[in-house]
Amino acid sequence: MKNLKPYQSRLNEGILDDSRIDDCIEMLQEAQLSLDDALNQIKGVYSMLRSSENCSQVAERMRSYIIGHLEPLISSDHEWMTRSLSIEGVIEELEECKGMPDGEEE
Repeated sequence: MKNLKPYQSRLNEGILDDSRIDDCIEMLQEAQLSLDDALNQIKGVYSMLRSSENCSQVAERMRSYIIGHLEPLISSDHEWMTRSLSIEGVIEELEECKGMPDGEEE
């Protein structure tokens, strides 16, 4: 990990204004849509494999490890038992940052 002391003054000056926060939110929303599209493709493959005799174990591993990791990452609306931070959660937190005085974070 890099020593942040030489950069500390720049970090303190780098308070994001609302328009920059909106830019971050927009980029995260685009990433969320891309991940959701990828997840839907993976679920399609899972559906084809799960009923096969020779690939059903592969399908179940896909569901457990790939689908089970992507769904909580994308949104908090999923069936998995986890407290993972999702992109949706980050967007909600960024919305709360907008309009805050410089340097004030809850």
